[in-house]
Amino acid sequence: MNLIYCSKSMFGRLPFFTLSEEMKIFETIRVREGIKIGNLVFTLNLKSYFDAFIYLTERVLQKLKIIKEGFTEPAPYSVSYPLSQNDIKFVDDIIAGDADILIADYCYLTKAFPKPSGGFNPRKYVVMHDFISQRFDDFKASGTKEKTSFLTFEDEMALLSNADIVIAIQKEEADKIKNGLHAGTDVVVCPIAADIYDKFNAKDANNVLFLGSGAAPNVDGILWFISEVWPKIIEKNPNARLKIAGSVCSKINVDNPTIELMGIVDDLVGFYQSGNIVISPLRLGSGLKVKLIEAAGHAKAVVATTITLQGVYDEFKDALVIADEANDFANAIINLLDDNKKREILSENILNVAKQYFSNEAVNRPLLEDLSLHIK
Repeated sequence: MNLIYCSKSMFGRLPFFTLSEEMKIFETIRVREGIKIGNLVFTLNLKSYFDAFIYLTERVLQKLKIIKEGFTEPAPYSVSYPLSQNDIKFVDDIIAGDADILIADYCYLTKAFPKPSGGFNPRKYVVMHDFISQRFDDFKASGTKEKTSFLTFEDEMALLSNADIVIAIQKEEADKIKNGLHAGTDVVVCPIAADIYDKFNAKDANNVLFLGSGAAPNVDGILWFISEVWPKIIEKNPNARLKIAGSVCSKINVDNPTIELMGIVDDLVGFYQSGNIVISPLRLGSGLKVKLIEAAGHAKAVVATTITLQGVYDEFKDALVIADEANDFANAIINLLDDNKKREILSENILNVAKQYFSNEAVNRPLLEDLSLHIK
């Protein structure tokens, strides 16, 4: 199994990125305009090092409160960055007519699928992490800026239809795209699998947890929660503490002794063990909310919006508290902070959901069955 990064946009604002331990499953990792040294990949584009210096200078000035607003433009969202002919040739040259299976991570990358020739016609898959065209409509309605390239429904269906199989990560979106896909393209539903952990009661029951990346839905949701919900909770329970982890912290500017910005944490298990309640105040977005599945695997009591449950409502509706309005969200957390028994019930219920519907065997079976038919 081999991994190809075909676009130099993978580097983002820094001239290098780190390969996680999980990447060791790949026999080879090839990066366009990059060189791999150990678990680090460095760009060969010298201008990127200068751009990174400017960006890091900006971040330091912001940390020191010398400037408030940044002066550099955010890096483009790498998966939607337009592929050049050189990017596509990079993929062609590496594959060189020798592959049983090709998997594109996001619909934009299906443009790099090699054309069938002679006896070469590998089975092609694309992972549908998000319903991009619907996501744009939702973001536009809310006035929130989205980083991915705009796609109409027809554009998105055409890109997905470059594959033989679309891997949708939740059933609701799979149902919506079936009629839009071109003939010859099918859909399998393959959600994110949960890592299952034993129940663990935190020593400090007053901690409320949020974990997320710097993606726009996470930023919008947690800023809304901090502004509209958290003050109501502190008014009723001054001992409550909000612990926020992940790259979303870089998008939050708050000076509040009851809120801790932890940044990117290496020990996710330790983070989840530091509190009994996890929140998902998302108001935008598509796809499957990975942090919901994570929290379920850790047996946490969860308070979430309806948006969080897109595609998994039936599985989770009785295993967590659903709240969309600020008052309802605050009251749900206040009640859980005060009610150990209710927290225990929700913890048990959501762990059962993770075991029944989101174990590795349950979520991967349809995909593995199809793959097994086409690997020589």
